[in-house]
Amino acid sequence: MENQSIDFIPSVEESHPKCLHGPTLLFERFTVEGKRTGRKFFACSSCRDRNDCPFFQWADEQITYHVQQKKKKHAENSKNLNFSSKTIHKQLKRLLSLPCHIRRFCKTCFLLVLPEDFGEHKDHEILEGLSDNILKQPSYLLPSLSKNKKEAQYFFDEKTVAFVVSTVKSLGFTRILSIGTPRIHEYIKMNKTIDLQSLLLDIDKRYVQFYKSREFCHYNMFNHFFFDGETAEETYKKFLLKDDGNSLLVMLDPPFGGLVDVISHTLKKISNTWRNGKYDTSEELPIFWFFPYFNEARIQQCLPSLKMLDYKVNYDNHRLFNGSIKGRKQGSPVRIFTNIKPEKIKLPEEDGYRFCPLCKKYVAPENEHCNVCNTCPSKDGRPYKHCSDCNRCVKNSRQHCVTCGQCMLPNHECGVVSRAGRCHICGAVGHKRRECPNKDNHSAPRKKKRRLC
Repeated sequence: MENQSIDFIPSVEESHPKCLHGPTLLFERFTVEGKRTGRKFFACSSCRDRNDCPFFQWADEQITYHVQQKKKKHAENSKNLNFSSKTIHKQLKRLLSLPCHIRRFCKTCFLLVLPEDFGEHKDHEILEGLSDNILKQPSYLLPSLSKNKKEAQYFFDEKTVAFVVSTVKSLGFTRILSIGTPRIHEYIKMNKTIDLQSLLLDIDKRYVQFYKSREFCHYNMFNHFFFDGETAEETYKKFLLKDDGNSLLVMLDPPFGGLVDVISHTLKKISNTWRNGKYDTSEELPIFWFFPYFNEARIQQCLPSLKMLDYKVNYDNHRLFNGSIKGRKQGSPVRIFTNIKPEKIKLPEEDGYRFCPLCKKYVAPENEHCNVCNTCPSKDGRPYKHCSDCNRCVKNSRQHCVTCGQCMLPNHECGVVSRAGRCHICGAVGHKRRECPNKDNHSAPRKKKRRLC
C-alpha cells in the first residue's frame, strides 16, 4: 500500500458543509509514492478520529441520503450539554447564595445541582461541599478531557500560570484573549488586584455554567466558529477591539495533535479582524502560542514573526510534561512562540535561565552559545555540540557519518534518510507539497473507485 498524507487547503469555511463542531475544513489526500495528486475532501475541523465525529465528504461528490441519516443519528446520540445560558447563570447565582455543604456537582452529568434536582442525580457520582474558590476555578472541578487530537485538556501548573501572568503584566498588557487557556482565565478572575481582563474562548461547553456570557464563549479554534452564533461573536469582537485594540494579547494553547496550518489560519483571521478595527494597521497582533518545540520550523513558515522562547511550559495533569523527577528527562517540550521581542521577556533566573547578550534573549541552563553558529542552538532541553563537517550544531547524541554525509545516531542504518519535515514532491526542507515549485510537474492522478468514506 502506498504511503498517504493530507494537506489542509485554506478556503472560506462558511461555504463548507457543517458537522456538530461547525463548518468543516477542506483537505487534500495524496500519495507520496508515484507522485500522484489526491482528491479533496471535507472533514471535521476539531476531531481527527472518526469515532469522535464521523463526518467525511469528498469535495467532488454530493452527500447521499444514507450518509445524511448516519450523521443525523450520530448527532442525536452525541452527549451534548443543552445549556440555556440565561437559565444556567441564574442557577449559579442561586447556588452561590446557598451554604457550601448544600452545593453539589454531578461528575456523571458534569452539572452543578440545585437542591430541588438532587433526586435526578441520586445514583450518580456526586461531589459535595463546593466552596466559593472551587466554583471560581472550574478546571480543578471538571473531569479533564484528554484526547490529543480533540480536546486534550492539559492544564498549566501553578508556577507556569504565575510566570505567564506576571510576564503579561510586565509587558504592559491589560487584556488577554484566552483561547484554550482556562487556568490563565481563572487566575485573572481570582486575583482582581492584578488589574487584567480576560475573555475565555474554549471548546468545552461545561464552562458556561461558571461564567457570564461576557467572560466565556463556546468556541472551536480550528475553524474560528462560535457555537452560540452572532451574540458570542459580537462579545469576542467587542473585547478584541476595545480601546482601539491596544494592550491586548492573544494567548492560545491548542491540543498537541492540532495541525499548525489550521491554527495559523485561525490566528490570521483574528489578526485581520483586529487590524481592520484599528487606526494604525501597521501594528502586529501580539501572540503567545504554547506548542511543542519540534513544530518550530512549521510555525515560522506559517507565521514568520513568531520566535520560540526557551521557557519550558509545565502541565500539572500531564504524566511527562510536569517538571517533576518522574516527568520527561529533558523537561517539558512545550515552549512559547511569540512575536514580542525575546529580549523583553525575562525568564525566571531562579530556575537557571540566564540572559545571553549575544543572542539578546534569555536561554535555558543547558543552552550554551556557539561562537561558530553565533546562536544558542539547543531546542529540546539537551546540550548541543558543533559539527564542523555539517557546519551546524547538533544534539550530543549524534555522530557525523561520512557515508550519509550528516550527523546521525550511532546505530543508524546508512542510506536511510527520514522524510519527516520534507516536501513530499522534491524532498527539500523548508516547504510543504502545496508550495513546491515542482508541483506542476506532478503526474495526474489515476482514477480510483469512488467511495464516500
